[in-house]
Amino acid sequence: MTVNRLRVILILTAFVFIAPDLFSRESLSPVPPGMPRGNSGETVVPESLRNLSFIVLGIWPDNGEYYFLPPIKDAKKAASEAEYRALDEQFYRLNFELSHGNILKMIPEYTRVFIAVPENGKVKGASGREEELMRGYLKSRCGWSEERIKKRINFFKAPSDLVWAQDTSEPIGVDKDGKIIIAADPDNYNDSFGIVKAMAKAYPEYFTILKLGNSLSSEGGDMEVVLTPDNKSAMFLTGRNRVNHYFFRTKGYPLKGIAFSQDMIDDVKQAYSDALFGIKTAVVPEEMLLSPELAADEIFHLDMSVVIMSAGKKVDAFVPTYDNPWKKRDLVSGEVFAPSVIKGWQVEYDAIAGELGRMGYNVLRVPFADHPVRSPANLVKYRDPQTGKSCVLLGKYPFLADDNADTAPQAKMNDSFGALNDAEKQWEQSYSTGAYDYLMQCVDNLWAAMDYSASAKNSLYEKQKAIFEKAGYEVTTVAEYPWGAGGIHCDLQF
Repeated sequence: MTVNRLRVILILTAFVFIAPDLFSRESLSPVPPGMPRGNSGETVVPESLRNLSFIVLGIWPDNGEYYFLPPIKDAKKAASEAEYRALDEQFYRLNFELSHGNILKMIPEYTRVFIAVPENGKVKGASGREEELMRGYLKSRCGWSEERIKKRINFFKAPSDLVWAQDTSEPIGVDKDGKIIIAADPDNYNDSFGIVKAMAKAYPEYFTILKLGNSLSSEGGDMEVVLTPDNKSAMFLTGRNRVNHYFFRTKGYPLKGIAFSQDMIDDVKQAYSDALFGIKTAVVPEEMLLSPELAADEIFHLDMSVVIMSAGKKVDAFVPTYDNPWKKRDLVSGEVFAPSVIKGWQVEYDAIAGELGRMGYNVLRVPFADHPVRSPANLVKYRDPQTGKSCVLLGKYPFLADDNADTAPQAKMNDSFGALNDAEKQWEQSYSTGAYDYLMQCVDNLWAAMDYSASAKNSLYEKQKAIFEKAGYEVTTVAEYPWGAGGIHCDLQF
């Protein structure tokens, strides 16, 4: 999912982990009992029951142009090689953490990381240094030794840069051999199908592709395998926009503004069910499909709307709400949202909560005050294989305070971005040692502002965290930054 067409990462995670030092095909099974099965031994596995045993990241091309950071590729011709390489390394590391937060510090120690490297000569902007730069980030920022990198990291070539990881495809479950089944369609954007194929080709012992027909979108941010309300089986849940895409692909209908009949919605459910081993399928919110004038364009993916999981007997559906005292504003621009905009978003969130409640889910509302792309529903959930606890990785964003603005984390970061951009312009005018030293000091100041954001108290985040903890979930805080991207769920596919 995206607000800006930015390159981000590819992450795919597997399902079940047996022991911290074991990484083999066998570590993908056994799977939870009672789950739906296909005719050839496939098993559907809800996202919340997977163990985050490994992830696959796709890193950015080393093109010297990053969101919020000044472009430096022109300086390559004039600056000394040593200065340019050092600055390039710092910008690459900054961009990775601004894009994805400190996720690599917060994943479980047993999680294995596979990194898709944009292939030099095929991906625009790729230099061939990407693996080297990523290793530098792991060592300098995460404190990983070369031995640890060797043990936990595997790099492989990707044929194109990936815009949004979660949207490439949708992991469904495991086949009879324990391989992860990745549902993917050939018409997905930016050749994401090509990236999924490259991954499966590089690691055929772990992945197998379930190719969907051209009528079915596999945009993973708008779909998920979830627990059924009775906590006994799995169900395929998709957002309303997959219905729009289905009829766009099959009938040429516009992607918004169409009032669908219930029969048309049911046809889409049946199409996904037929393609996914007969699993029961639901769509939310149906109300916005029946009455499209109620739909909020900014809420375009399921992972902006709800997260479904269980920490006990009940199956919880966490849905954001703007019904809270915090000022509603966009953390990137600082713009305070108009009441009419907030009302439109709240109408859709309330519709989702109502429909899920009628299905039988235990609906819990989570306070929220930013743009829907940074929704608290946009998180990572997994079952810890050692403790059996249900866990979440919850994004903590900086805030813009109405008072004491000089101490607000986002204000500090904005000041640091401004100073860094000014310093880079001054350096390119002279390429003097003094200008370079000041530029690098501004880099250090930005890192310090990011660290301050990660540690600063945040009353809204603490309220969100408390709601998940009260419901029985173990919460790990992931420092995230509002750079225009979506949340952690967009960065990770698991």
